[in-house]
Amino acid sequence: MTLNIGVIGTGAIGRDHIRRCSKVLQGARVVAVNDINRDNAAKAVSDLQLDARVYDNGHDLIKAADVQAVLVTS
Repeated sequence: MTLNIGVIGTGAIGRDHIRRCSKVLQGARVVAVNDINRDNAAKAVSDLQLDARVYDNGHDLIKAADVQAVLVTS
C-alpha cells in the first residue's frame, strides 16, 4: 500500500522532506505540494521530477481526495 502525501512549504526543509518521501521512503509518494510562492512549488515538482499537483493554497491541498497525509514544512 502506498501513502499519498501532500507537502505544504517547498523551501529547503520542504524540498528535503519531499525528496526523502518520494525517493527514499518506501511505500510513500508525494502527490501534492503547496507554497506561498506558487512558482517555488512548481519548481520543486519539476526539479524533483514528481508526478504531483501544485495547489494554490494549503486548504485545497488538505481537502484533496488523493492526499492521505500532510507535512507542513513552512
